[in-house]
Amino acid sequence: MADERERSPEVGKDQPATGAEAGSPDQAEPAGGASGTSQGTPVAAGGASAGQGGQGGQEAAGASARPKVDPEKLAAARAAAAKAAAAKAEAGAGKGGGAGGPGSAAGAAARPAARAGGHGAAARRDEPVTRRDFLHWALWGSALLWLGQFAGNFAYYFWPRKVGFFGQKINIGPVSNFPVGSVTKVDAGKFYLVHTEQGLIALYWRCTHLGCTVPWKPEERPDAGGCFCCPCHGSQFNKVGEKIGGPAPRPMDYFPIEIDAAGNVWVDTGRVQQRQAFDPSQLTPVS
Repeated sequence: MADERERSPEVGKDQPATGAEAGSPDQAEPAGGASGTSQGTPVAAGGASAGQGGQGGQEAAGASARPKVDPEKLAAARAAAAKAAAAKAEAGAGKGGGAGGPGSAAGAAARPAARAGGHGAAARRDEPVTRRDFLHWALWGSALLWLGQFAGNFAYYFWPRKVGFFGQKINIGPVSNFPVGSVTKVDAGKFYLVHTEQGLIALYWRCTHLGCTVPWKPEERPDAGGCFCCPCHGSQFNKVGEKIGGPAPRPMDYFPIEIDAAGNVWVDTGRVQQRQAFDPSQLTPVS
């Protein structure tokens, strides 16, 4: 008992004493006789303290219940897992045939990229044609079409062509179809067949001046019985092709004529005969 009395003052110093322990009624009234609010506050504070104490006890109990992990064992386990992953990656690279193989990490990374590129190309193909693209291709198509037509017309105009059977022997029919005094134009051979009283002559319709086509005009030069009049520079030739005016340097050229046993007239347009003057021997007689 003496020891308990001696310890009581020490307890009073550290903790607040209630009115009963202090033995003073004046001090007990403020503690116990305060308003309801004053009385409820210590109780709430005590309850809160008790609740906090309970939660702390539960956390302490949970912490003590969890097993402790050894850091050295954890580090060893992680190292083993990393080693196993590296070995698996090496084995996959060996099976895939190198860094670019299907089993390698590079191949695995390339496959999604390739798939993405394929889907992108398909998406681009599926995109509708815009108005800008349509006008672009229409413009270039029109330009190419125009160039093609121009090239075709150019080639057609300058490409050498043969009219009919020109350059070969031509059978123009029986001699009875060409009466005396007639001048017949034969387009297939590019010549005029003239039947005079002395015989036949096939005059090449090309002017000997600059090569213009010379038409037959029976109304021109009535003194000569008609005229082969060049429309380019005014050269004039009579009925047998002899020069009678203009700048032509020589008479019109002619082709050899043959008459077969059936009376058909053959003109060899592959042999152009040039001359400096007219001679009756140039006519083919008709028997």
